[in-house]
Order: sequence, then structure tokens, then C-alpha cells
Amino acid sequence: MGQPQFSRRRRLAYGTLTGCVLLVLLAGLAEAYLQIRWTPPRSLTTPAFWDHPLYGSGPCPGLSGRQVTTEYNTNFVHNRLGMRGPLPNIGPKEPGERRLLILGDSHAYGLGCEEGSTFADHLRRSWGESAVANAGSNGYGTRESLAVLHHFGAEWEPNVVLLVFFWNDLEDNVKHSTPSFQLGANGVERLDAVPEDIAPLALQTPVQIGVRGDSGLRLRAFLKDGLRGLRYRTLGIRPRSIQTQAQKDAAWQTTAEYLTLIHQRCNELGAQLFVAVLPDQAQVDPALEIKNITPLHYDVQDLVFDWASEQGTPIVDLLPDLIAAQERTQAPLYHYADKHLTAPGHEVVGATLVQALGGLAEAGRGD
Repeated sequence: MGQPQFSRRRRLAYGTLTGCVLLVLLAGLAEAYLQIRWTPPRSLTTPAFWDHPLYGSGPCPGLSGRQVTTEYNTNFVHNRLGMRGPLPNIGPKEPGERRLLILGDSHAYGLGCEEGSTFADHLRRSWGESAVANAGSNGYGTRESLAVLHHFGAEWEPNVVLLVFFWNDLEDNVKHSTPSFQLGANGVERLDAVPEDIAPLALQTPVQIGVRGDSGLRLRAFLKDGLRGLRYRTLGIRPRSIQTQAQKDAAWQTTAEYLTLIHQRCNELGAQLFVAVLPDQAQVDPALEIKNITPLHYDVQDLVFDWASEQGTPIVDLLPDLIAAQERTQAPLYHYADKHLTAPGHEVVGATLVQALGGLAEAGRGD
């Protein structure tokens, strides 16, 4: 009676061992194939961001390179202020001169879009190349945007400040504790310590960072990066930091406080604030929804609109024009897995912003 049982166990062990050996062989063959035929996108990407002493992080000054994913291969150029695009005029402001400061995260920066095709570039063609400073950067929330406005804006003296708001700003604003600000007796003041010898308008030494080396297993990189779009459609993205309405309410409270500080700082600088709300791709095209990103996360427009109404801040709602363009052209306006605007998406947003700010390009506030 015991012999058959032993035989079954032995066959099971042999089968398991054989399966493991086959998996190892298949993985080895896949690795060898990928070593020959596939290059991980991140090994082609120029590291473009560094730790900034005033803002926490920011684009590396004076750097040019490429940003590569499985969805795009685009070039970028940073000026020596550490901002994307051409160098704005940093000389003394002349009477009647108009200046536009763009604030925001990687969407404002233009990640995933070729140099010269971002909505900031469309605004430059309306305002003038040297009249626009694009201070958007990867990972920025409302805190970092306020830091740029507080330091750079005070020196550069913009007539108009355009804050580009995206729903993950709520997450970023509670994830980070600095930069930290409050409204004091003399206006908006910074709480965390920063170097006093940093000149926001000073041209910085160019930073040259080499492309990342291709190291590690390519099969692992392929599963992580090469199949990202498939993973997002089937398994979804990692759970977001905001999971409940209570968490969202708390994050919005912090966000509203910092939006109000930005509004106050613009008043102190004599600049007109506009807030442009960029929708999630699923709000423009439901077919682009990514699992684990739900309306709890991206339904923020009404919160921002109500805040803006209370403050008297002009709002630019980008959703209607993006929906109309999607229905009219069927062209992809967003990179699916990356979630950033494509060049056609930037063109739509740029046209909307040019129209919204067009009059101010001729007569900036405070001139």
C-alpha cells in the first residue's frame, strides 16, 4: 500500500523539478534574446532632475538630453536657470514689459513631449519667447510651486502667473512636509530653513549627467517597463496613497491652504493668478482608464472651482476642449501608461491657454 503513494510523490517531485528547470531555461533564453534585441528605455534616458536648494528638486540647469519610455522618445532642453525651454529675459523689467510665469508639475514641464511642442511653447509664440518662464518640474506639488513663486517670482516680477493643477497634487502636498509656508504678519513667509546666498535669477553652471548604464537583468526591466501598459490595463497601478474620502478631504484641506498662499503671494507681487485644471485621461476618454485610479482620485475639478470662486481667481477648465478634440480627431491626447499629454494634447491645451490669456499678452497687469 505504501509503494504507490511513494511513487506518486516521486513523480510529483520530478514533475516540479522539471517544471522549474524549464522555467529557468525559458527565462535564460528570454534574457539572451532581450540582451541582443531590446534596450531598456531608462538606459537611454538622460537623468534630468536634481536636488534644488530652494525648491527641493528641479530640472538640471543647462542640460539637454532625451527622455525615453516605451511610449515616447523625446528631446528636452533646460536653460541655465534650471527651467525647460529658452532662457527668459532676466534683465531689469522695462515699463510695459509682459512676463508670464508657469507653475506646476511634470505636466507643466511637458514630460513626454518634444522640445518646441509643449503648451508652454505655444504660449511663447503668443507672448514672446523671452516673456515666458516655465518653472514646471517633475514631482512638484502646490508646495514646490509656491516656493518657486516666492523666490523666483519675487525677483522676476511676472505680470501673470499660470498654475497648472493636476489631481495628484493632493497626494504630493501631504507626502511632502517641505517647502513649508504660512501667512504671517508681513505676508507669506517661509518656515523651513533655506540657504541665504542663492540668487534665483543667477545663471547656474550647466550640469552634465550621463545616460544611465544598462545594468541588471533585462527580463526584469522588460516585465517592469516594457509591459507597463499591459500591466496597467489588467492588474492596475500600485494603490495610490489616498484610499478613502477622509484622506482625500484632509489632503484637499492642505492643498487649499497652499493654493490660498499662492493667491496671496501673487497679490503681494502684483501678479494676476490663473489656475488651469488638467483632467485625468479617463475623464477625456474612459477607454484610457488605469485600474486603481478612480474618481476618488481624479474628481477634483469642483473642489478647485469652488476654491477659485471664493478667492476670485480665474479658472481655465481644460476638460471641454480636450473632450471635443478627442471626439473630433480620435488622436491620442495622452500617453496611456505615462499619463502625460502627447504633442496633440499639448496643442489643444496650448490653444485653450492662449485664448484664455490672450488679452493679457498685450497688456499685463501692473504695467
